[in-house]
Amino acid sequence: MISLALDASGRVSGVCLVKDGQILGEMDLQIGLTHSETLLPLCISLLEHCKVSLEEVDQIFLCKGPGSFTGLR
Repeated sequence: MISLALDASGRVSGVCLVKDGQILGEMDLQIGLTHSETLLPLCISLLEHCKVSLEEVDQIFLCKGPGSFTGLR
């Protein structure tokens, strides 16, 4: 099972890809509160780096917050 986790609840945007409990890769950006612009490209970069397609992802996990409105929607 492949899981994609996203965290945009603070100043750092982060994504992590896990397969069967093993971390395949993780990336983060520390460029302030621009999550609405950076989170999707960060996810795409991670998937490409790990050679995993979005269709292969079984679960997506999100961090609830607290955080900025645009980062969480």
